[in-house]
Amino acid sequence: MIHFIFIASLLPLATPQVSLGKFVYNGHGLGGEVILLNERQYRIKGFSYDGGGPAVWHTGMPKGTVGVYSDDAYAFRNENDNCGRLNKKYNNRDITITIPKNLKLSRDFSSIAVYCYRFCHNFGHVKVPGNLRLPAAPKNLPDNNVCKPDHPGCSRDRTRDNAVCEESSGKSVTCPAESPLVRQTPRPPKPRTRTRSRNNRPTSIGRFISYANGVTGEVQILNDRQFRVKRFSYTGARGKTTYFLLMEKNVAGIYNVKGFAVPDEAGKCDGLKSYKNRDVVITIPEDIKISRDIGAIAVYDYEACKNFAHIVIPPNLNVPPAPPRLPNRKVCLPHFRPCSRNDTANNGVCKVRGKDTTCN
Repeated sequence: MIHFIFIASLLPLATPQVSLGKFVYNGHGLGGEVILLNERQYRIKGFSYDGGGPAVWHTGMPKGTVGVYSDDAYAFRNENDNCGRLNKKYNNRDITITIPKNLKLSRDFSSIAVYCYRFCHNFGHVKVPGNLRLPAAPKNLPDNNVCKPDHPGCSRDRTRDNAVCEESSGKSVTCPAESPLVRQTPRPPKPRTRTRSRNNRPTSIGRFISYANGVTGEVQILNDRQFRVKRFSYTGARGKTTYFLLMEKNVAGIYNVKGFAVPDEAGKCDGLKSYKNRDVVITIPEDIKISRDIGAIAVYDYEACKNFAHIVIPPNLNVPPAPPRLPNRKVCLPHFRPCSRNDTANNGVCKVRGKDTTCN
């Protein structure tokens, strides 16, 4: 009996809980300490996030991968055990994430992150060390599946803040929390600045193609995060259901499933009021670039699925970089049904040599 006890004492024991430390910070107010509870659950203690990403999920990177990017990632269900994106604000909350039954945190993952699948941006991550021993998952946990974000995959090279560092040997590794190459504390608030550098002149891309509700105005690109609508007019007839809509590049037509709403000139998501010959400057979120990500700008009614006006952004437009201290913005999330191209009135689709394009 004594001999048996001695041998058992040499066996490695599962650790009740393992803290991986706080998220390496890359944007959108992300914060929190990641604690592994068992092989299928982790808790984020003091989770904070501004809700500003348009397509954000809790994400795990498979063991053997380097960095954080969506091509090889698993998107996890949220704390309510559904695949809804993270579209609300969290302020120092404790949440628990449960991964699918066929996966194990100690065996299958190299890092855990919060990731925007639409704009290929790692908002923050922590590394999962090797040789962990965690308690088995409780048997009564839900038998859930991974989520499948409806967005093209992002390679490591396309991902912003992809968490890749180099060891002294030159080998690429996932950045540890203590890496000097990544930020661990949120950036301080950015003061408002002038809308453009005095050396960069705005580029006019023309006037809105107007369909309804008196929308008119000339659209000028100021920099990669700002555009101006000069002498903007709109009757305000649809009240809080109408927004400026930015369409993803390489998408034909105007409809909200493949676009996203941005705040008005005051940074608010209350919908567009009445305007008459006013100059308005719109600032978009910091992880989006007009030259890289946007194919068209529209004034769109989310409730009626109707395009009031739009304009196409020319390809290969020479756009100045955004000034470094613009105010941050988050995408708006109007609570109306998603509208496909076929659902949308005045959907802005034309045919050029038999191919669908957005009307110029």
